[in-house]
Amino acid sequence: MGKLGKIFGILVLLLAIVVAVFSFLLSKHRDMFKNRAADLAEGIVKTGQSLASGAGQSNPVSFTPASGGGKESGNLGWGDYKANPADYKNKIDAVAKLAQSVSDQRAVLSESLANIAAALKAPEDLGITADNMKNLGKYNAAAKALADHVNEVQKRDEDVRESLANLSDVLKATANGFADSEFYTRKSADGTAPKPAKKPAKKSEDGEEEEEEEQAEGEDKGAAQYGGYDVQTALDTLNQAAKVTVARTDAYKKGYEDLISAIKEHKWSISASDLAGKDYKNALGTMVDDAKKINDKILGLKENVRKLEDELDKVNAKLKDREDQIAQLKEDLKKMTAERDQLKKQAELLSMPKSEYKDANAPVEAIEKMEEVKIEISGKVLDVNEEWNFITLDLGKDQVVPGLKLAVNQNGSYIATVKITKIEDRVCCAEVMTGRVSDIKPGAVVFYSGTNKVGKEE
Repeated sequence: MGKLGKIFGILVLLLAIVVAVFSFLLSKHRDMFKNRAADLAEGIVKTGQSLASGAGQSNPVSFTPASGGGKESGNLGWGDYKANPADYKNKIDAVAKLAQSVSDQRAVLSESLANIAAALKAPEDLGITADNMKNLGKYNAAAKALADHVNEVQKRDEDVRESLANLSDVLKATANGFADSEFYTRKSADGTAPKPAKKPAKKSEDGEEEEEEEQAEGEDKGAAQYGGYDVQTALDTLNQAAKVTVARTDAYKKGYEDLISAIKEHKWSISASDLAGKDYKNALGTMVDDAKKINDKILGLKENVRKLEDELDKVNAKLKDREDQIAQLKEDLKKMTAERDQLKKQAELLSMPKSEYKDANAPVEAIEKMEEVKIEISGKVLDVNEEWNFITLDLGKDQVVPGLKLAVNQNGSYIATVKITKIEDRVCCAEVMTGRVSDIKPGAVVFYSGTNKVGKEE
């Protein structure tokens, strides 16, 4: 039994080793299949994105591979497949259907471009065929050949249009139907206002065609209904312009004849009948010479008028000078009157009754120097003249000197600085230097200002 147990133990050990190796190989292959599935899913998503981009469709599939120990996501992930295999297949079929739709679109566009080339009489050896348009190796050359041919056709049309437009311009057409905006406009079939047909796209410096604004994704407005180009109308307009030119020529002739008849005071060198003959160019030249003579007479009259105007300007200049002198005299009189009124006002204020002065009967001994002014000096405002920007104080020539600065205090607050300008025995006048005269009221207190510079006149 002991030997048999050892044999079974060895067998179990070998079996365990086989199972471990098999599990390792199975796990390795599973990771390979998982990575392969992820690569396929990513490829399908990129394919769907490329097909949907610019086709007015959304990508029907999505996938994000697992990273950092996380799980993969998207409708092509393992979770969606395990939950609903049928829907998973439908998502892949949707990509296949989108690819088929794009392929069908390519076929329709290729056939349409080939038909356009044929309609524009493109040479066959240019190779602009539907098969070449669908061939990945040939469609670039075929598309470029078509674009070049369209460009040449457009140049031809533009040359024709410009020639007709120039002719219409020479004939002075009243309505030029060969203008750019009209020549390239098709007739509207539904009664709405037609829009000008767009010319072939211009090429940028690198040779690529400049793109127009793209239509919103998925939007299908349908093609507008238009008829042909109204070229006949433009040709009829040109024909009518020729008739108008003839009528205009006759009108010019009639106008020249009426001009000769109207200016009877001039002795014309031609007659009206000369304009109707074959030698009309010489007749017109002679008429121009007569017009020059008339112009010379007008110039002579204008020169006489100019001389009279010069004389008038001189007279007006003298008159203006007298008016300026009168205006200056009036201004001087105004200033002198203002100064008189100011002096009169100050004189009235300084001639107050002595009974109103403080210490009216005390003898007055005038001081003459700034150093004699007492720093503790103070006084009151007797009157305020806002119009002339000065105030009257109850300080006489025994207390202040001209040029002294005093600070004005009202209700305990500094409001202004004044400077003494005129002094009498018991009162003085001061000009407001800082602050506003309108803020000062009678009764306000004044006192010595620290801004005074003793011994120096400001």
